[in-house]
Amino acid sequence: MANNTKKNSAESAKAGQVGASAADKGKKAKPAQGAKDAKPSGKAAAKEKTAVSPAQWWPMAVQFLREVRTELKKVVWPSRKQTVASTSVVVVLVVIVSAFLGMVDYILSRIVGYVIG
Repeated sequence: MANNTKKNSAESAKAGQVGASAADKGKKAKPAQGAKDAKPSGKAAAKEKTAVSPAQWWPMAVQFLREVRTELKKVVWPSRKQTVASTSVVVVLVVIVSAFLGMVDYILSRIVGYVIG
Protein backbone atom coordinates (compact mmCIF):
# COMPACT_ATOMS: atom_id res chain seq x y z
CA MET A 1 0.00 0.00 0.00
CA ALA A 2 2.80 2.41 0.86
CA ASN A 3 4.52 1.54 -2.40
CA ASN A 4 1.42 2.59 -4.37
CA THR A 5 1.32 5.90 -2.50
CA LYS A 6 4.93 6.65 -3.42
CA LYS A 7 4.25 5.68 -7.02
CA ASN A 8 1.14 7.88 -7.19
CA SER A 9 2.95 10.83 -5.66
CA ALA A 10 5.81 10.40 -8.15
CA GLU A 11 3.33 10.29 -11.03
CA SER A 12 1.58 13.36 -9.64
CA ALA A 13 4.89 15.19 -9.49
CA LYS A 14 5.59 14.29 -13.12
CA ALA A 15 2.08 15.34 -14.14
CA GLY A 16 2.56 18.62 -12.28
CA GLN A 17 5.66 19.30 -14.30
CA VAL A 18 4.05 18.45 -17.63
CA GLY A 19 0.53 19.80 -17.13
CA ALA A 20 -1.86 21.05 -14.48
CA SER A 21 -3.10 18.63 -11.86
CA ALA A 22 -6.77 18.33 -10.92
CA ALA A 23 -6.25 20.58 -7.90
CA ASP A 24 -4.66 23.32 -10.02
CA LYS A 25 -7.40 23.52 -12.65
CA GLY A 26 -9.35 26.21 -10.82
CA LYS A 27 -6.29 28.27 -9.93
CA LYS A 28 -4.74 31.01 -12.02
CA ALA A 29 -1.24 30.47 -13.30
CA LYS A 30 1.43 32.49 -11.55
CA PRO A 31 3.82 34.45 -13.76
CA ALA A 32 7.45 33.40 -13.68
CA GLN A 33 9.81 35.48 -11.60
CA GLY A 34 11.36 38.27 -13.59
CA ALA A 35 8.55 38.13 -16.13
CA LYS A 36 7.19 41.54 -15.27
CA ASP A 37 5.38 43.76 -17.72
CA ALA A 38 8.49 44.29 -19.78
CA LYS A 39 8.22 45.91 -23.18
CA PRO A 40 9.14 43.75 -26.15
CA SER A 41 12.61 44.24 -27.51
CA GLY A 42 14.29 43.61 -30.82
CA LYS A 43 12.15 42.62 -33.78
CA ALA A 44 8.91 42.61 -31.78
CA ALA A 45 9.41 46.24 -30.74
CA ALA A 46 10.34 47.25 -34.29
CA LYS A 47 7.27 45.46 -35.64
CA GLU A 48 4.97 47.29 -33.23
CA LYS A 49 6.36 50.69 -34.16
CA THR A 50 6.38 50.33 -37.94
CA ALA A 51 3.26 50.64 -40.00
CA VAL A 52 2.52 48.34 -42.91
CA SER A 53 3.60 49.91 -46.16
CA PRO A 54 1.18 49.93 -49.09
CA ALA A 55 3.48 47.57 -50.99
CA GLN A 56 2.93 44.94 -48.27
CA TRP A 57 -0.86 45.20 -48.25
CA TRP A 58 -1.44 43.11 -51.35
CA PRO A 59 0.59 40.03 -50.29
CA MET A 60 -0.89 40.24 -46.80
CA ALA A 61 -4.42 40.47 -48.22
CA VAL A 62 -3.80 37.50 -50.52
CA GLN A 63 -2.42 35.46 -47.61
CA PHE A 64 -5.42 36.39 -45.47
CA LEU A 65 -7.87 35.33 -48.19
CA ARG A 66 -6.03 32.02 -48.64
CA GLU A 67 -6.30 31.36 -44.92
CA VAL A 68 -10.00 32.27 -44.96
CA ARG A 69 -10.57 29.85 -47.83
CA THR A 70 -8.74 27.10 -45.95
CA GLU A 71 -10.82 27.69 -42.81
CA LEU A 72 -14.09 27.79 -44.77
CA LYS A 73 -13.31 24.35 -46.19
CA LYS A 74 -13.29 23.04 -42.61
CA VAL A 75 -16.78 24.38 -41.86
CA VAL A 76 -19.63 21.88 -41.68
CA TRP A 77 -22.43 23.70 -43.46
CA PRO A 78 -26.06 22.93 -42.53
CA SER A 79 -28.30 21.24 -45.06
CA ARG A 80 -31.10 23.13 -46.78
CA LYS A 81 -33.64 21.38 -44.56
CA GLN A 82 -31.81 22.45 -41.37
CA THR A 83 -31.50 26.03 -42.63
CA VAL A 84 -35.20 26.28 -43.48
CA ALA A 85 -36.18 24.79 -40.10
CA SER A 86 -33.93 27.16 -38.14
CA THR A 87 -35.13 30.17 -40.13
CA SER A 88 -38.77 29.19 -39.55
CA VAL A 89 -38.21 28.95 -35.80
CA VAL A 90 -36.59 32.38 -35.75
CA VAL A 91 -39.36 34.01 -37.80
CA VAL A 92 -42.11 32.47 -35.64
CA LEU A 93 -40.40 33.57 -32.42
CA VAL A 94 -39.90 37.10 -33.76
CA VAL A 95 -43.62 37.33 -34.60
CA ILE A 96 -44.63 36.03 -31.15
CA VAL A 97 -42.29 38.36 -29.25
CA SER A 98 -43.27 41.38 -31.36
CA ALA A 99 -46.98 40.67 -30.78
CA PHE A 100 -46.38 40.35 -27.03
CA LEU A 101 -44.37 43.58 -26.87
CA GLY A 102 -46.99 45.35 -28.99
CA MET A 103 -49.73 44.31 -26.56
CA VAL A 104 -47.70 45.38 -23.54
CA ASP A 105 -46.96 48.74 -25.19
CA TYR A 106 -50.63 49.27 -26.04
CA ILE A 107 -51.79 48.39 -22.52
CA LEU A 108 -49.17 50.57 -20.83
CA SER A 109 -49.90 53.51 -23.12
CA ARG A 110 -53.62 53.25 -22.30
CA ILE A 111 -52.83 53.13 -18.56
CA VAL A 112 -50.54 56.18 -18.82
CA GLY A 113 -53.25 57.95 -20.86
CA TYR A 114 -55.82 57.35 -18.12
CA VAL A 115 -53.44 58.51 -15.38
CA ILE A 116 -52.40 61.70 -17.22
CA GLY A 117 -55.72 62.55 -18.84
